[in-house]
Amino acid sequence: MMLPGVMNLIPSFTLAMQMGILDTYLPVILFGTGTNMAYWVFVMTTFVQGQPRELFESMRLDGANEPRIYWHLALPLLRPMISLMGMNVFLGVWNDYVWPLVTISTPEKRPITVGIAMLSGNYPGETGLLAAAYAVSSLPLVILFAISMKQFVEGLSAGSIKL
Repeated sequence: MMLPGVMNLIPSFTLAMQMGILDTYLPVILFGTGTNMAYWVFVMTTFVQGQPRELFESMRLDGANEPRIYWHLALPLLRPMISLMGMNVFLGVWNDYVWPLVTISTPEKRPITVGIAMLSGNYPGETGLLAAAYAVSSLPLVILFAISMKQFVEGLSAGSIKL
């Protein structure tokens, strides 16, 4: 977690090459989500440890086992955090430029960030064309944000009630 992502570029590329998944969508998806998981495990663990122990102990006294405690208590508490994680990971993978540029060589398979960079190189000075491309590329992020906002509001309102 202390190393910048660029330091993992060559080992990750070598691993993707050995796996035989270069020039597909798999390295972008797998490595993009996998590099963020250590951070989110730390964040979620800290969040759950910050919850009152009495909640978990009361379910244990009622005879609930660990999977039931997770399913009925921890997971509903984590719903806003899971939404935030999903949105953050999607945003990072969507806006990534270097990793897709290195691992995907077919122009038709490259993501929109690489396409916009190539578009700006092929049509210098076309600000209207670039603005339209940026607007179209932001639509999935706006839709994801609109869907995820419900989880954030539920998390804020649930946190305002004293347990």
